[in-house]
Amino acid sequence: MPFRPALAALALLLPTFAAAQTCGQVVNGTLRLTADLRCPGPGPALVLTGSAPRLELGGFRIDMGGSGANAIDVHSAQHAQVEGPGVISGAGIAVSVFRSQEVDLYGFIVEGSDAGVMAVDSLRVAVVNNEFRKVRDRAVFIGSSLGSNAGTAGAVVMSNRMNSVGSGIEICGQGTTDARVRHNAITRASGWGIILYDGASNAVVHDNSISSSGYLAAIEVRSGSQNAIFDNTLSGNRLATGIVIGSLTGQTCAVNATATADRNVVSRNQVRGFVRGALVGYGNGRMAHQNNLQGNLFDANGLDIVLERDSYLTDARGNDQARRGAGGAVVSDAGTASLY
Repeated sequence: MPFRPALAALALLLPTFAAAQTCGQVVNGTLRLTADLRCPGPGPALVLTGSAPRLELGGFRIDMGGSGANAIDVHSAQHAQVEGPGVISGAGIAVSVFRSQEVDLYGFIVEGSDAGVMAVDSLRVAVVNNEFRKVRDRAVFIGSSLGSNAGTAGAVVMSNRMNSVGSGIEICGQGTTDARVRHNAITRASGWGIILYDGASNAVVHDNSISSSGYLAAIEVRSGSQNAIFDNTLSGNRLATGIVIGSLTGQTCAVNATATADRNVVSRNQVRGFVRGALVGYGNGRMAHQNNLQGNLFDANGLDIVLERDSYLTDARGNDQARRGAGGAVVSDAGTASLY
């Protein structure tokens, strides 16, 4: 019959759907949830691997019941997708990405879990338009494993909403370059709002809103170079620092991480209500040099700008310090730094 070849050709163009979901299922095609999936562990609820695996949550929930197990593992996959709407709850890690590339994670909610998205040794991971709430540790971590040279280059973390999390966004490792962190709203992070560390470089941190951060910094560069931090709106709780640039390696991601924080640009940010608006250098003798802080608005901070003795050749001219006096710039043994 003449129409059968046409039907056969059409069938090749349609996605192939995996069988009905079960805990521990391996997905290497397309799986669309048709009901809530409740998995007690100890393994992950679903594993995406191979070429172009796709998980559509379909408005349903994956609940790990507080077991500490991962909800979704994306392992050795290319062009993988996890698509909302839907909810992931009670997981150790909601979505773990390892040694994969071109991974898109978008449109879902993570709640009541230890960690949100953890992407390690992977390339071009996009975490877009998700909501993270009541996440005890990191909402989003992009980095390399300790001692690995694989890195996680080209990540995009954009338009996410984070409320009551341990830390908002962590970008970690010398191989973790060219990240784009934009348009995220972070509220009530008990640790950092955003941190770039252990050598993360060439990141753009732009147009994020961070409010009511905890005892650490709203945005921190802890050993990293040539990062651009601009047009962010930061409001504090008088316990934390708005923006920190310093040299300290925690050896979380890379054994040979640089011990310097240099040539970072901090511009056009609004920084209000912190114990310190900006701090350059930790006073530990490791160089935080040739950094540029210009065109920022500092208002109602305990101290606006603090340059420690290791902030060599820092340029902090041209900032609008709305309340000088006790809140004006302070230089602590800053050497050749420039303020005005």
